[in-house]
Amino acid sequence: MNGPAVGIGEEDDLLVAIAGGDREALARLYDLYAGPLYGWGLRRLGEGTLAEDLVQRVMLKVWRMAARHDPGRGSVRTWIFVMARTAVVDLLRERPRAAPTADLPDREDQRVSDELDALLGAEVVRAALDRLHEDHRRVVELAYFAQLSQSEIAARLGIPLGTVKSRSYYALRALRLSLQEMGVKG
Repeated sequence: MNGPAVGIGEEDDLLVAIAGGDREALARLYDLYAGPLYGWGLRRLGEGTLAEDLVQRVMLKVWRMAARHDPGRGSVRTWIFVMARTAVVDLLRERPRAAPTADLPDREDQRVSDELDALLGAEVVRAALDRLHEDHRRVVELAYFAQLSQSEIAARLGIPLGTVKSRSYYALRALRLSLQEMGVKG
């Protein structure tokens, strides 16, 4: 990496500068993310040239869409890696089918890649959860993380079961929309 590391708030500042056309800010963000994007892309795509294409596509998207990033929706890292996930899918679709080669990732690389996907997925979900109203977020957290039933949630929060059911419905609906806005498909 060239230059000193930057903090999370500084990454937001870099995006503001990029949105204003600052090429040096883009170069700085590139220095921060090119390596991690390339490594992640290499594990997912199995080819150095495709991983390089991934980095180029994502950074070009950052240049074009920097003004659209909303820090309230998630970190710059989450935003970049959501774009990277979409770009990987596109690159895999564009790639001609070929016989497997020895260059494909081994089981350990795949395990690391799967763990990174899980971490990035968790970061995206956490960012989406953080956008929910506190009452809705609490119901979702108790249901999915504490694995409580709706009746148990009602007892724990001291609210009627019908309220838990309606909060669950609206929370999951809002969470789905939030994830879609963040570029998560499916």
